[in-house]
Amino acid sequence: MTTRSRVLSIIALVTTSLSLAVMLVGCSLDLGRKTTTTTASSTTMLQASTTTLPAVAGGALTAQYLFTEYDPIQGTRIGGTGDFTVTIDPATSKKVSVGIQESEVSGAGAQTRASVWGSCLAATSLLNLNIADFRFNYDVGFVDGPSAGGIYTAAALAVLLGDDFRPDAIMTGAINPDFSIGPVGGIPLKLEGAAEAGKRLVLVPMGQRFDFDSRTREWVDVVEKGRTLGMEVREVADIYQAYRLLTGKALPQPTPAPEEPELSQVAYGAVLAQADSWLTLTRQRLEAYTELPDEYKSDYEEGRASRAESTIDRANKYLSQGLLGPGYFTSLMSAFHATVAYNYVETEQIIKDQGDLAAADVLAQSKIHDALADTKDRLLATEPQNVSQALALMQAWGHWTAASGLVDDADRELTNMSTEPDAGSERLDAIYLAVYNFTRAYQALWAANDALALGDTLEGSPIRSTEALDQLAEAYRLAANANLETIRALVVLPMAKEEGITEDQAEAVLAYQDGNYAEASAIASYYRFLDKVLPEGPQRDYAILGAALTSFADSATSLADHYSYQAERDADGYITGFTSEKALAASLDFSRGRARAMIAEVAEGGNDVALPILYYQNAGVEREGDAENKLSALSDYWTAGLYARVAGILSQTLKPLAPRR
Repeated sequence: MTTRSRVLSIIALVTTSLSLAVMLVGCSLDLGRKTTTTTASSTTMLQASTTTLPAVAGGALTAQYLFTEYDPIQGTRIGGTGDFTVTIDPATSKKVSVGIQESEVSGAGAQTRASVWGSCLAATSLLNLNIADFRFNYDVGFVDGPSAGGIYTAAALAVLLGDDFRPDAIMTGAINPDFSIGPVGGIPLKLEGAAEAGKRLVLVPMGQRFDFDSRTREWVDVVEKGRTLGMEVREVADIYQAYRLLTGKALPQPTPAPEEPELSQVAYGAVLAQADSWLTLTRQRLEAYTELPDEYKSDYEEGRASRAESTIDRANKYLSQGLLGPGYFTSLMSAFHATVAYNYVETEQIIKDQGDLAAADVLAQSKIHDALADTKDRLLATEPQNVSQALALMQAWGHWTAASGLVDDADRELTNMSTEPDAGSERLDAIYLAVYNFTRAYQALWAANDALALGDTLEGSPIRSTEALDQLAEAYRLAANANLETIRALVVLPMAKEEGITEDQAEAVLAYQDGNYAEASAIASYYRFLDKVLPEGPQRDYAILGAALTSFADSATSLADHYSYQAERDADGYITGFTSEKALAASLDFSRGRARAMIAEVAEGGNDVALPILYYQNAGVEREGDAENKLSALSDYWTAGLYARVAGILSQTLKPLAPRR
């Protein structure tokens, strides 16, 4: 394998043993730990009000979660139940403290903290409520793991709606960013714990009818095992199904949209022109590529050029059918493939003619740095006049932040590059990685400028609360960080242990393997920069919110890839399938319906929701493709719903699903 292909190959270090480690993750305890002290920890976050809500009385609900733990007396793992209490009171300010009561110092681990925080955001998002109107407190005891996220969310919803749980029902399952129920481990053992606690109904994640028993090292039909223990075991795909079975009542839902969303004529014309411009650029780059000397070309560049040509045909097919979403994104990708091929051959020519150090010097003087500065100035000078333009500006800032992170990574590779004579291979790796990241950064800047140009054409409702910008930015920034923390716990640390490498090295491997994780992590490190260098006010809020939305969508997709649906990869690291195919299919349907309903509701408020519609259309095509495409489709449905929700909050057009009491 050549250096060029080696450095850009997706590194597949997620081995079978790592997959098992992820599969077996669940809430866990240390047997024999007793409650000695109670400490409180909190995360402060803000979110925008959607409308004036009726007063909500304080309330609490005590329920149980399922866990597994190691029993030193029996010398094996066992299942059990633990008590938790959710208390929700009206807040006196717009700062909400999500308190976590612990039975030991650091008793609630990082994954439990992320699950609790996610459950509060999920519950209020599901009901179109303002999280800042309430004060949440979770008394969870000594526990860690993501598997109680679903029941934490259902409990918060029950308190807000004044409902109660069935006393003989219990659930295990994580809460995913799209409110579907994610996979967990140890279900056979947890069923034994549920039976011992007198439960008669146990809810498990969709797609986990067969689960691995760590004691017998065999796969178990959990429905049949439940029947032998005198219990009914039901698979649930999302929080709506889980809530109905736990409480006997239906969770309020957005009104289903009767028709597919369509672009306005103005947006249609603008996006079509942008797609045509990228196809023109692709042809120009391919012509320039063919004129470069063949002696500097390799199979890698030839493959990129071939992909550029095939994506031109695919983009034209979509555009001819009026599918502007996939047509635009495919045309942008065709330009990227052609540019990568051209840039690589140019770099190879410099290396062979002048040496690798000369090539590194040329890269260090890349005009990408000027392009970043110019785009930032343009973003700061943009003042949106309505919600639709605000969405476009936020997306542009998200692209700019991602581009900045890619450029920083490339600069770091070049700066740290060894100049020793025997480090030639490492230098080539650094050079080609820098070329690739610079090209990706240019693509992100192209998309940023397209978003601004599209925004200039759009009409929409007035921005009714600039305060909401800062509040939403903080909420989604924290949500993205919670996703990243979960990924580190469930994927990075097991990878480091399995491969005998450091945590930093494992993170680097995952970043090579997963572009979503790389982008989300890069953005997460950029918040402080944005906060410091941008002037205080709406412009900074747009920047941070745009970056937070991009990071949240990226981190959610990465979590779905490596944990929720457990992607299976070939030797080159490409996704070939999913362990949880059934759950993924259900989530695609669920996310599609939710995004469609959100888009329709916000559009009824007078907003041109072109950006959410483009992602929605693209997802509709991608979900019919291969495994990689299906994951991208899920991400695009999430992004469509996310941008529609933000538009609804800023314009105050979302109707709150008010508490029943």
